[in-house]
Amino acid sequence: MKSQRIGLGVVLVVLAICTVGLLVTDGPRAALSPALGAVINGVLLYRLVKHPTPPRIWSKQRFIAYVVVVGVAGLVTAAVLTWVAVVIVPDWPTRLLALVLIALVPVGALWGVQMVRKEDHAARQALEGAPGQG
Repeated sequence: MKSQRIGLGVVLVVLAICTVGLLVTDGPRAALSPALGAVINGVLLYRLVKHPTPPRIWSKQRFIAYVVVVGVAGLVTAAVLTWVAVVIVPDWPTRLLALVLIALVPVGALWGVQMVRKEDHAARQALEGAPGQG
């Protein structure tokens, strides 16, 4: 799916920027983790481009389970970020970053649900348009 490639591409660019920034400011040891993440993400993006996965039909139970897992993970993430922003009382740039990330949690969750619905729709259309399926 095109949205998966876009998502992986965005994450790859962010990790590359983080790697360069940490390399310049804190040295190679600090840049190791985002660099490793960028390499893993780059390999996943390469495999997805070279060998695209066919769209899958999502059953209602699987879709509901996906929504529950994403919802719980989003709530936990928002709770931890709220704890960071309110309880820990960091300096204002960290607090501002936590608030921006709290706002992005539901956006990411809704994007994931929309991606699953599009994949399901594409798989159902491909199944209807397949020859010999009547």
